[in-house]
Amino acid sequence: MKLVTQLEAQLSMLEKESRLTQEDWSWAQLLTEERDRAMVALNEQTEINRVWASEIKALGDRCKSLAEANCLLT
Repeated sequence: MKLVTQLEAQLSMLEKESRLTQEDWSWAQLLTEERDRAMVALNEQTEINRVWASEIKALGDRCKSLAEANCLLT
């Protein structure tokens, strides 16, 4: 009888550990999905920043050209 009680206790512990493992796995999956979404958003923002940097450089080059032309006219 004592052995049965011990085995039942061990089985109960294993069931609890199994549930925890499943919960941990679910959390890991959710965190991985969240990380993946964040990486996609970061990549999109990086591309937007590249486009803006290119536009700003083009405007700077245009301003420089206009300033040089202005110096020639005055």
